[in-house]
Amino acid sequence: MSAPRHYLKLSAGLYDYVTHIDSAVTNWEQDVFRDITESGTVLIIESLAPNEQGDRIGLAGDKYYCEAGRDRDREDSVFVYKVEAATRRQLRSVPRRYPAQLYLLDMRLASRLDTVEALFTGGSATATATIAEPARLEAGPSEHLIALLSNLPSELRICWWPRAHSTELSGSDAIDVLRKPWARFQLSRFATLSARQESLLKGQIANPQLGSKERARLLSLFDVSLLNAFARENNASEGSLYELLRAMAVLPLLESVRARLWAATVQGLPRVSSFVSCTIWLGMFAKQRLRYLFSMTGLSP
Repeated sequence: MSAPRHYLKLSAGLYDYVTHIDSAVTNWEQDVFRDITESGTVLIIESLAPNEQGDRIGLAGDKYYCEAGRDRDREDSVFVYKVEAATRRQLRSVPRRYPAQLYLLDMRLASRLDTVEALFTGGSATATATIAEPARLEAGPSEHLIALLSNLPSELRICWWPRAHSTELSGSDAIDVLRKPWARFQLSRFATLSARQESLLKGQIANPQLGSKERARLLSLFDVSLLNAFARENNASEGSLYELLRAMAVLPLLESVRARLWAATVQGLPRVSSFVSCTIWLGMFAKQRLRYLFSMTGLSP
């Protein structure tokens, strides 16, 4: 069975907002459509709470972030009523990937396609429509990496504790923060990049505008597999590995990556020291999550 087919209808009132985000855009509807549907092939959907108008979802692109609801005129179409710059509107929950054949609705009498119910319920319109991306298997630290981490200086180990403040990268600084360690340590030897990622990390794209999805993809390059390969290539050079760890510690890495690395750094410690370090780490982690929850609800701790 083929992938589900749907329409997207853009509110005419979005024109001013789109041209404010990109004053050089020539065909604003096509620009938004191509960005949030990856040229008509997939939607990255963030679940949002219903409002007074009914069900709604977030559609994330590299350049734009849109809010959409059900089209009141058609069951096979979603109505996009709000647009923001993806650099400003950050994803607040894990999105789901919805492959589909997507078309911009530009005529009222267009032929009927599939109902959009699955977009709002989290289901699939067909048995073969994959909603979520396959989970990426995260590598654990290799024995060689663990051996090198056993002598990690305490001040560097502390750098890998959970942070008590946000480490979200701003749009203008995001690529520079990632590019510096990538170039300094020649990390392209240990990862497979898309053409755009390679251009971004080489500084070949002037003033790049990174959406939340693209930032997440770039950050995912700095993982445990990269460190395993770096440690193996440098043949037990503690100094170069420690410098790389120091550079990576300031990045807003996935919590799973930070946790795996920090756990590996305490494996070689005496049991009592390891227990104390783990207790402190868990306390700081709990404090961080509570602050996040308070910030999301608007309550004061």
